[in-house]
Formats: sequence, C-alpha cells, structure tokens
Amino acid sequence: MIGIRRSVNLHFLTDIKYYTGVPQGSSLGPLLFILFINDIPLVNKECNSYIYVDDTTLVKSGTSINTVRSHLQTGADNLSNWASENRMAIHPNKTKVMLIGSRQKLSTINEPLNVSICGTTISQTTCEKLLGVHMDDSLTWNTHISHVIKKYNNKLELVKRAKPYLTPKLLLLLYNSIAKPTLEYCCSVWGNCSTDALGRVTSAQKRAARILLNADYTIPSITLFKEINLIPIHDTIRHRILLQTFKCIHDISPPCLSTLMEKPTHHHSTRAIANNNVHIPKARSNAGKRRFSFIASTLWNNFPNEAKKIISQPSFNTYCKSYFSQKLVSSTKLNSIRLY
Repeated sequence: MIGIRRSVNLHFLTDIKYYTGVPQGSSLGPLLFILFINDIPLVNKECNSYIYVDDTTLVKSGTSINTVRSHLQTGADNLSNWASENRMAIHPNKTKVMLIGSRQKLSTINEPLNVSICGTTISQTTCEKLLGVHMDDSLTWNTHISHVIKKYNNKLELVKRAKPYLTPKLLLLLYNSIAKPTLEYCCSVWGNCSTDALGRVTSAQKRAARILLNADYTIPSITLFKEINLIPIHDTIRHRILLQTFKCIHDISPPCLSTLMEKPTHHHSTRAIANNNVHIPKARSNAGKRRFSFIASTLWNNFPNEAKKIISQPSFNTYCKSYFSQKLVSSTKLNSIRLY
C-alpha cells in the first residue's frame, strides 16, 4: 500500500505519513491484507494453495516421495520469491512440513522430505496444529481428540462451579455457550475417526449430562440426553456433514469442496434424479471410505427425500435439527457409531 496518509489529533503530533503497510488498528487493515495476499495461488502453480488470513498451506499429492518433494520445493521457492517482491517476511522457524499417508505406506519411507524456504530447511513434523485442529500424519485424529477432551473437561469444571448459582435452564445455556462449541469445532473434519476415539468423545458428553442434571451413574445416559436434548456427537457430526453437503450441491461452498459432489449427468428420468441423489465414489478400503466425498454422498443419499428437496439453507438446517432430535427421542441405547 503506497501513500497512505493519516491525521492524528494530538497536540504534539499532527500528521504522520505511511509509505508502506497499513496503520495498525485501522478498519480497512484486514480487507487490504486479504487483497494483498490474494494472488498467492496465482504465482504457485506447482501446489494447491489454501489461505486463511495469514495462514498459508501448500498441498501436493504424489505416488512417490521424490515427486512430492520436488513440487513442494518449487512451491516454497515461488512463495519465497513472492514474499521478497512484495516486501513480506516468511518465518522459517514457524513453518512446518508433514508427509501424510497410511501407516503402512509411511513405515516404508525412511528419508525426510528436506524442503527448504528462504535458505532454511523446514522442520518436518508428524503432528501439527492447523486452524485449531491437530493433524497427524495418518489422519487418525487421536491427538486432536485428546486435546479437545482435555479442553472440554476444563470448560465442564467451570460449568460445575457455577452450578450452585444458576438455575438448570441457565446452567444448560452456560454449557451450550462455553463447552459445547469446544467439542463440536470442526467435527465434520475429524468425525471420520475410529470407533474407539469417537467413544471417548461420547464418554465426555455423558459426564457433561450428569453434571448438568446432577445425576448419578445408576441412571442410563440415554435418559439424560433425552431430558436436555443433548444430541450425541456422532449425530452432530452427521448433521454438520449433511449441512456441508447441502452447500456443495447448491454451489454455496468453496470450489475445492463443491467439486467433490457429483450429480448424475444423464438427462433421462431415474430414481436417483427424482430423489436428488449424488454419485457415490467407489471405495475399496477403509481409507477410501473415510474420504469426505464418500461419507458425504452416502449420508446424503440415505437422508429423507423430503429434506433433499429443500432449497433454503436455514430450512435444511432446521430440518436436520428436528430429524436428529426425533432420532434421539426414539433411541433406546446410546452407542458411538462411526461414519464408515
């Protein structure tokens, strides 16, 4: 930004000139910053670039580590050149690289990626936090779930301490405000975890229900969940994925997600078209079944047809809430059910 001028009404300082940058705290700062970095994907054709505010992630897949290394190194060089030309600083010490794959595949790779940026070799890690989600190199989400449960339990302690001073209604409102969002954050991302990991989250929910209702362990958990309409985490995950699928189908989601949903391409009338179904990609292994495209399309096709005909996002969200609330009422047992 060149030639930004700002007047300051102070008796000892009347005028300041900014020739580069944006004044800290200005209302236009975030917008100008986004416009400033918005061309990063255009200068980096070797990798897929994903930008969220000041976090930039380069992603490249390949059949061999040499292919991935080559593309990532080219992408890092392009990003370094862009930063130099635009007077931006990259912090190599805050930059990490991760090789993601199945446990079997990773066990056969003994050499590091060795990607450098700005003359510094980037540290390779097996687990890193990205936008609040801990990603491990096999995408098991075990580390993230451990962090989530720990943070969730800390929030439950705050709720527990406030119990003597609040009515049951206000206590539930406090839980929904500070504890529930911690558990459900990005659950559509890590929701394809194992049954054991999902069971740990469900156990944390059961503890919350007993705290909110001051119930002992002789009362079945499903009874407590019904009393306060606490949707089990496995159904909350399904709700979030269905909502994201709705956005993909109606083209109100980012292209990187919308392209994962394939509608029938033929024009003659079939049951799939009449029911607004989508194509389910083939999956030969559990790794394939854990993909968003497989899980989302399977959940969507199995959802009631009347819901798939809704065209308004708020209306679809309301339908999902009612659907899973009714499912909870009709349930007789609380089991953690994985998505694949």
